[in-house]
Amino acid sequence: MDGAFDEKELQALREGANRELLAGLAHRFQTTATTTLGDADDPSFVGRVLAGSVISASLIELNNHVPRLVANATERRERERTLCADPMGGPLDLGRVALAPPEVGLWPIIRIARSKNTPENALLLATLATVFEWSSGRADAYASWSGRELFARAARRAHELRETLQKAFGRVPLEEVGSARLVPLALERVALRQADPTLYRRPIELARTMQGMIDPQRQLAQEPDSKRLVDAMLGGLNEYGLQHTAFELWVASRLVCHGEEQGFEFEFPFERKSPFAVGLKARTGERLEVWWQASAPLVVPARGRDHEIERDDGSWQPITLRPDLVLRRQTSAEQHLLCVECKNKQADAPLSRDLAQAFGYLSHFRGLPSCALVYRGLPSQSHYRRASTAQTATALAAPVGESDAGKELLGLLLKAGVDSC
Repeated sequence: MDGAFDEKELQALREGANRELLAGLAHRFQTTATTTLGDADDPSFVGRVLAGSVISASLIELNNHVPRLVANATERRERERTLCADPMGGPLDLGRVALAPPEVGLWPIIRIARSKNTPENALLLATLATVFEWSSGRADAYASWSGRELFARAARRAHELRETLQKAFGRVPLEEVGSARLVPLALERVALRQADPTLYRRPIELARTMQGMIDPQRQLAQEPDSKRLVDAMLGGLNEYGLQHTAFELWVASRLVCHGEEQGFEFEFPFERKSPFAVGLKARTGERLEVWWQASAPLVVPARGRDHEIERDDGSWQPITLRPDLVLRRQTSAEQHLLCVECKNKQADAPLSRDLAQAFGYLSHFRGLPSCALVYRGLPSQSHYRRASTAQTATALAAPVGESDAGKELLGLLLKAGVDSC
């Protein structure tokens, strides 16, 4: 598959870019606004696709646990109040004797019945119902997009799993409590061994993972050690064509890693209008920003943009171009800018269409001093310039694994001329 990662590269992403992968998910999934297909470049669209891949991988794993859950589901003893023609059919329900006249021929009794109406069973059913509703909604919203099958498949799988468990569990009234409120109850029962940990611990974890994908306010990047999320995301990476997104985050992680070696302390703001990552040097006040799929640092009134689109009323407005990454270094005296375009492919030399894209950014954003083309594989660096303005473009490699790309990008950023604005 073109652009796919092999096992060694997936391991490098898992170990070397886990913070950035998680931060990317939170950063892109922050918005709750409805996104139409026409807004496919909008961050929420990417976030939903990433969330869909995590949910799909979780459902596949949960399916492996279903046979054991069906065969060994926990039960509880419940009092059942009913009417019976045989007065010896069970203990008399003395509180209801007066409600059953003798001429009716029925006696109110209490029976002890076994039921699978437990918090852990209810949690699985409630979560699958919510996942089905969310996935179906996304599939309908992206009906004209070729990749909608990701959500449609998740909806079908959630529906099938729920039906299988519903037949095995029977009626589970606790499901009405809601999946979010059932989590602590289910965890408590596992901790107290009222539910078999070897049977329920992993399904409960998967249910929580899926809940986290659907709730945009959980800010998953605050859990950088949450290996289950990274593994789930990487599990669907090659299958659902998210390789380019992962490669962009890999390049960002190389800069963050090298910045930390240079004394910057990074945080991930989780807001769409903020940088993806912000590094600060407390001693000097120097600031290093990584912007992902955003042109905000490049768009300032003093600079302007060269390319425009005609509106319905005949007026003209600048078109929006979003580079994969924008790097910005700021001190009290100056700022440096570097535009970065990531290419998830191997190349013997920079391709002409990629160079045209790089020079397009330099032409569009007046005063932008430099642009970098970052390939997954490239034999050597090469340098270019726009003769009329002395703006420069550099092509380099950032292989997924051992790489000096972070050092090279920071060097290009510092070497770039001071922003003219």
